[in-house]
Amino acid sequence: MAAPVLAVGDGALGFWKALRDVIPQTREQPCWFHKQANITAALPKSVHPGAIAAM
Repeated sequence: MAAPVLAVGDGALGFWKALRDVIPQTREQPCWFHKQANITAALPKSVHPGAIAAM
């Protein structure tokens, strides 16, 4: 099996460490859904639509 070109994941630090140890040539990309959720969780609900549109 060939190594994956790209791995997408959330904040699971164990996943990223294992990926670097086992298949270091695979590129990493954080999950945009979780990133968006983390950002909007820190903002008042009234600004969520504008923040999501800006992302």
